[in-house]
Amino acid sequence: MQATPIQTFQQWKDAQKALDYAIQHYFESTVALRASIHSRTYPIESLSVRGTLVKSWVNAPMPDKGSQLAQTQVHLNRMHNSIILLNTLPHELLLRIFRFAALPAFHNQHEPMISNSSERVDYKDLLVLTSVCSYWRSILIESASFWSRFELDTRHSIETECQRAGIFSDRARGAPQSLIINERSSRYFYNGDFETILELIGSRLDDLTQLALLNFPDVELVMRAILHLLKLGKPGVLRTLTIHMETHIQVPEFISTGDAELVEQATSILAPIDSLSLRGVKFAWDCPVYHNLVQLQISNIPYESSPHIRDILDILSACPLLRMLRISDMTILQGDTIPLEPVYLTQLEQLDLIALTYESLDLLLPLIVPQAKDLSLRITLLAFEDHLASAIHSFLKRTNVTRLFLQQDLVARCLPAVPNLRALVVDLGEQPGGACLSEFSHCHGSDDCLIPRCPNLHTLHFYSGSVTVDAIQEIIKTHPRIQKLRFSSCHVDPLEDELRHWLQPYVEDVEFHWRLDDAAIPEWIKYMV
Repeated sequence: MQATPIQTFQQWKDAQKALDYAIQHYFESTVALRASIHSRTYPIESLSVRGTLVKSWVNAPMPDKGSQLAQTQVHLNRMHNSIILLNTLPHELLLRIFRFAALPAFHNQHEPMISNSSERVDYKDLLVLTSVCSYWRSILIESASFWSRFELDTRHSIETECQRAGIFSDRARGAPQSLIINERSSRYFYNGDFETILELIGSRLDDLTQLALLNFPDVELVMRAILHLLKLGKPGVLRTLTIHMETHIQVPEFISTGDAELVEQATSILAPIDSLSLRGVKFAWDCPVYHNLVQLQISNIPYESSPHIRDILDILSACPLLRMLRISDMTILQGDTIPLEPVYLTQLEQLDLIALTYESLDLLLPLIVPQAKDLSLRITLLAFEDHLASAIHSFLKRTNVTRLFLQQDLVARCLPAVPNLRALVVDLGEQPGGACLSEFSHCHGSDDCLIPRCPNLHTLHFYSGSVTVDAIQEIIKTHPRIQKLRFSSCHVDPLEDELRHWLQPYVEDVEFHWRLDDAAIPEWIKYMV
């Protein structure tokens, strides 16, 4: 018989008590730890601590323990960090420390998107922190924010999930809440249980700041969920909305936001959203949900409902604070021939244009002007075209790109336009990388002296292809500032060990991976750079 969430929670608490006892017994039986943990007089007298440690250090292999401890004490005396016991800090400050330690900084910087690629960015690390000691656990489990993220697991029965959802909802009362419904088994969507899911959404609407509908198989279910949100939601609360259809599904119709009577209410719910991610589905291109965004992702839109370039420019013009834009697997159409003014994106920090058609990039690139000092850019082409490569080169010349992700066919055209580049990711496309590797430097005059095209390059990542030891050595010699080097799913000719050994005195951080983490591509800035 399957345990209820309450029974499971009690078992978890019992296990934690047993673990606490074991840890505490270890602490109490270790003289050195007890001396430093229980002492509340600071600074600790060095002779007392040293003497205590020497007595307990019976089996240490060092012959001169006193000398070693004296050297350690000198080092400790030079440290100027606070020596206040961590557990004497206020609860509010401890919670901030816990969140900083557990949640990746990239996703803390702005209101995070919830997507398939970032599902692992959750509160599991906070759960790990509850195992440190009972004091930390009591702080965390008594905090509403610890329970604020709930992911409906469709692999379990609807009754069990509703019980679990009720526990989370009660404990998270008053805190901003995140709800993720990730359809893994299609169990809930072909019977009456979807009404229960709507009730689950409705019970959180007063505090629901993030909603993610992932891998939905039917757009009608999406529309029911959105209309439920628009009718019962609280204006100004929802800030992050993610709607991802199953990967193979493209929906030609727009998501309905209700009839004329619902327009004002719908606008009050949708307009405050600042992070929007859509895959295989979209709202009408003039919908207020596209206004005042900080992050925008649109992908996998069918050709028959593709936006015109004017639609895209209108959306960008309505988002003066936009920091991240990702457009992928879709087409942007010409529309009318009226001259268009470029849009200046003063806050844009990350731009990903992935698998767009030649015509789409040709329309878009001349009309967007990122003005950030440090732009991260990813461009991937469906097919290489000389004219398009020239357009990309022109775009790079008028922006300050410091982090770049591109295919090896574009390396020769792009590197001369990015002298301030600090991080580069190259997709070798399962081909030898010899031609593109030779483009990292150029000859100066008649003396055959190689000059680096990107003298400030610090991070370099190659994946899905092959490289030669000689070519990598040449790059490192001409780019002495490279201190982070990655090879993922790359064959090294002749031997990886030979390259690894040669790199040791030159590059501080080198890693070789047989396979490339699927999550590393969409979140390339975080995982690769």
